[in-house]
Amino acid sequence: IVAYLEARSGIARSGVTYANVSSPNVKVTIGGVNRTSQIRFSNNFAIQTRIDGSPPQATFTMEAGFTPTLGNDVTIAYATPNEYWFGGTLLQVRAAPIGPAAGALTWDCVAIGYQWLMDRYDLVTRRYRSAGIGTIVADVLSRFTNGGFRVGYIPQSLGNLDIDFTFETVSGALSRIASAVAGARWEVTPEKIV
Repeated sequence: IVAYLEARSGIARSGVTYANVSSPNVKVTIGGVNRTSQIRFSNNFAIQTRIDGSPPQATFTMEAGFTPTLGNDVTIAYATPNEYWFGGTLLQVRAAPIGPAAGALTWDCVAIGYQWLMDRYDLVTRRYRSAGIGTIVADVLSRFTNGGFRVGYIPQSLGNLDIDFTFETVSGALSRIASAVAGARWEVTPEKIV
């Protein structure tokens, strides 16, 4: 789990804050609408990133007044400036009653990073001969995803590659490309940039 706190002069030192002194200036949108005021940050709010290549996961609890919908986009950003910490899709929503009154509910939510989304489309079946790494990645994203993913910075100095894919997931194909180049790794940012 990675701590997402920013040290600010006079408030926090080395990512440490103290109770009732400062809270992160976080902005949470669900389905493109700012829902920050309805998030319970003191409950199970967390963003988990994994080093094994699995997509990141965000968990949070929402107060009553809004019913989250499965499949909605979820973004979490440090509000000033907009520095995205998480971008993904809402995959689990569970109602939790908080009292005997009808409609007194909170919503326990789990969103998973966009990486899982790229693997929901076509399997990669393609052969590349003496093609640049950036060209291969761009072609895989264009042909085998929904088109919402973009290529980020890939230096031309990585050279060219001969590689064949036979019914592989997009993330599996990207991992094979990265492993074919010494020291390379890939990730999907909250802005859907690979």
